[in-house]
Amino acid sequence: HGYGVEAVPTARRRSRAPSVDEPSRWARLFEGHRKYNPDKSEWRTMGAGGSRRASIIEDGWQPQTKPDNNVQLECAGVSLPTYNDPQFSKIRAGLNIPDSFLFDFDFNKMGAGGGKGGNLLAIHGDYVVKEMNTTDHNTLLNCAKLYADHVLMEDRNGNQYGTMLCKVLCHFYDPETGKNFMAMDNVTPNPVPPGLGDKGRRPSANRSTYDLKGCADDKTLTWNNEKVNEVHKRVWNAGMWCGQCLWSKERKNYYAGKLNAANTDFHVTETQKEKIEMWIKRDCTFLSDLGLMDYSLMVSCLTLERDDPDAEAWLNAAAGNEDSVPFVSMYDGKVQVLHVGIIDFLQDWTFTKNIAMCIKFLECNKATIPPGWYAARFIETFCWKFNADAQEVAAPVGV
Repeated sequence: HGYGVEAVPTARRRSRAPSVDEPSRWARLFEGHRKYNPDKSEWRTMGAGGSRRASIIEDGWQPQTKPDNNVQLECAGVSLPTYNDPQFSKIRAGLNIPDSFLFDFDFNKMGAGGGKGGNLLAIHGDYVVKEMNTTDHNTLLNCAKLYADHVLMEDRNGNQYGTMLCKVLCHFYDPETGKNFMAMDNVTPNPVPPGLGDKGRRPSANRSTYDLKGCADDKTLTWNNEKVNEVHKRVWNAGMWCGQCLWSKERKNYYAGKLNAANTDFHVTETQKEKIEMWIKRDCTFLSDLGLMDYSLMVSCLTLERDDPDAEAWLNAAAGNEDSVPFVSMYDGKVQVLHVGIIDFLQDWTFTKNIAMCIKFLECNKATIPPGWYAARFIETFCWKFNADAQEVAAPVGV
């Protein structure tokens, strides 16, 4: 299969995440990480694992549930009404993104995003535009202010805490189709060395991307820039359950990619690991307090030989600033560039999810578990998966 890891059975996967028969341990783990939430005064919580919705009482903010024609977004050459844009405009301003960033977007380029819901998605430069289902739309409506405050929250010295959550840049409505959309930053863009601009947007043969949840749903999306096609073992497909002898080549490759994703570690510096752990703990606490689960950690790993011209450009740009995304470091004599980010974090813990968890009672490491348990497993898995064994980037000669 070419992944460079042994295709071991599921039972032998290296995973420190506890199985679902340990909810008390997960609850203890989660409560131990709550100290990473700098300010809980705005959140009404109900203990680890409970479904809850934050309420803002102190300033009387109420979500704008109808499209606002008075605050419109220039998208695809037309003006489209938005939802709660005063919150998202603060995020755009903090990232120096102009309000016109979607002016030349083309809705006709949207295609199936690959998720279970089949919603449309398109990559537009450094941004992703996604069609929203009803659940995600309602969650973002109600959590817009809390989300913006979390992303932009500063410490007493005026420095932002930082976050791994993808940055939602706008939430808007298209009257022509009657659908709702969101635009966000692309957390795993094609890694372009700083200063090369669009001329540097060339595929890299040694770049791999992963979609990770810390459970049996982990998967490899691309390996050495080659897409890994998804072939699922659905319950109604009896042939899939009769041993690998009946699997297609694509199914075997997909399964090998899942094992590769479960077993792959990522190498960062000590400073980068501290930052990653702080962000993961802070973000997971925030999401659990909102009753959200089923989110993924996206990781893009680019490895370059030291004499590659792109490697020199990355090293020069990252010198003295290696603790920000993308994380650039030296490992095993090579330059590596890591993009990381948490996506798909708008899923509520609903009655339907509760039923799904019961139906999957034989699956011991499933994604469908309550928010507090999900957060604890996510924290435990990914604080371990990033190893602090890479070398920091040295300052370029003459600087």
